Amino acid sequence: MKYVGAFRVLILVLLVLCVRPLAAYPPPPDGPPGPPSTDAAWTGQPGIDLGEATQVYFRGLEAYLDGDRDLAALHFEAALEILSTIEMEHGGPLDEEHERLRRKAAYLLGKVSRNGEYEILWSETDRSLCPPPDSEEALPEITILENEKTERWLDYFRRDARERFTTYLTRSGRYEPAMRKTLRAHGLPEDLAYLPLIESGYNPRAYSVAHASGIWQFIQSTAKRYDLRVDYWVDERRDPEKSCEAAALHLRRLWELFESWPLVLAAYNAGEKRVMDAVLSAGTRDFWSLRLPRQTRDYVPRYMAGVLIGRNPEAHGFDITCDPPLVYDLLEVDQATELDLIAECCGSKPEVLKDLNPHLRRGCTPPGEGGYSVRIPAGTLARCEEALFQIPKDRRLASASQFTVHRVRRGETLSHIASRYGTTVSQIAAANNLRNQHFIREGQKLTVPTPGHSDGTRYAAADEGWREDGEKIVYVVRRGDTLGAIARVYRTHVDQIRKWHGLGRNQHIIHPGDRLLIFVPKGS
Repeated sequence: MKYVGAFRVLILVLLVLCVRPLAAYPPPPDGPPGPPSTDAAWTGQPGIDLGEATQVYFRGLEAYLDGDRDLAALHFEAALEILSTIEMEHGGPLDEEHERLRRKAAYLLGKVSRNGEYEILWSETDRSLCPPPDSEEALPEITILENEKTERWLDYFRRDARERFTTYLTRSGRYEPAMRKTLRAHGLPEDLAYLPLIESGYNPRAYSVAHASGIWQFIQSTAKRYDLRVDYWVDERRDPEKSCEAAALHLRRLWELFESWPLVLAAYNAGEKRVMDAVLSAGTRDFWSLRLPRQTRDYVPRYMAGVLIGRNPEAHGFDITCDPPLVYDLLEVDQATELDLIAECCGSKPEVLKDLNPHLRRGCTPPGEGGYSVRIPAGTLARCEEALFQIPKDRRLASASQFTVHRVRRGETLSHIASRYGTTVSQIAAANNLRNQHFIREGQKLTVPTPGHSDGTRYAAADEGWREDGEKIVYVVRRGDTLGAIARVYRTHVDQIRKWHGLGRNQHIIHPGDRLLIFVPKGS
């Protein structure tokens, strides 16, 4: 065992000697770099200082983000060894920064050590003095700089993007009050409520080329980290409340990593790993000195410009009347129910229900889930519950053919089932969260999306055919109907009906009870 101990000490020494030292590590400035500090870093031994301990600590963070717990543990332990050496030579901790670094390194070491032997380093007293990363203590406000880069984005928003930014500011009224409440609850600066001005324009259905979705623009992997549901039926990245809660947790975590709002914002845009690499490469936490992608370099001053306008639109030439905050009741439904039907029970328009529930991707609540809450217009709960109670449960969807439950028979494959119902293998797999499309078992129940509803939300694709002089009608398919016959009756073409409903050229099967949306001239 003594050789194991000696080897461990050797590893720690090598880590200390091989890491390129940083300068002393004061809290990073929120603005562009100023003149160098004249305060000399304290050095207990040659090559041993607080900056070097911080460098080793950040190497541990990098390993932690990469999922290498063992390497992270070695770095955190090495950082503690350096800090202990400083304390012995100096007669105690240097300052608050020294003590905070020691406590954070000890906490993370206890978190990543497999045997838990270091948990004692993070005592109850330590928690009260230096809360762990999930603490909700109030964090510092964000320093908004009015420098040359911020001014350039202010000019862009006031001139080139004026119309678009006006729309964003108007729409912000729906969500900003609730966002501020959530941010306050997590001890975060309320100015972060302006982040969606830059991310999505406060549009819950915003979708980026990087496959980020929702007001806070989460990609799937980040959404999963914060337990946001993303599947065939529901995308909670589009849920204004749940996504804001996830964003608050994410921003809080980024603060615990970087303790600098410019770095937090940069990491929100580019990812913490990329920003961490830039910090380690440059040897500084000063955002304005880092080598980062141009989009990220622009992101921070762009956000700051958005905050300046959001705080006082009139001062920047925007005449804004914000939309009123969203208010609603919660209706609990005990099975898959179509939003159009709930809207009818509320005496409201389908568009209102879909705006209140942008996370429901298929225009209905998920099947097989009792007690699912749906947002409905405020003041309509009693009326809606009474009206919905009168409707038989087997008629809660537009038709039985919107989603069919199929019990797998011996020898069947997803391909056979998809062909039978006129849908695709990928849609069945997505509807049932199947990871392996080649493995289904006899007797298994599958929810099968059927033609007319393959476009994501009911009738969403039909808007492609809308004309100013046209009217929408709903045709209920009867026994013996074909798409060709229906097209002839309404003087349109089969291909047009397919286009309205997002159907492929080979999808022609319809069933009695299906509802088709048809556009006809007004008065016809």
